[in-house]
Amino acid sequence: MSVGFLGGTPGTRPALYRRASPVNLVTNTSPPILTIHGDADPFVPVREALAFDRKMNDLGRVHTLIVSTNAGHGNPWYVPEVWSFLDGHLKPGT
Repeated sequence: MSVGFLGGTPGTRPALYRRASPVNLVTNTSPPILTIHGDADPFVPVREALAFDRKMNDLGRVHTLIVSTNAGHGNPWYVPEVWSFLDGHLKPGT
């Protein structure tokens, strides 16, 4: 694991990693969020996206999670679910 991101690993800087984790930034006023995560991501385990999804749902926030099979770290903007989410939350009058 690279130490460039936060100057250390989760084992050496656990408090900093906890503070930087998106799951710890979810509140009862969080906006609708779309998460796209590859199940073969070598940098961020898919369990992180699943934990974020649970937290959003537990707080009653709008969250769409797309887990891309055999995908790594990247954003597949071409999937229809992305455009449905954007249409539903960003178009005027929605």
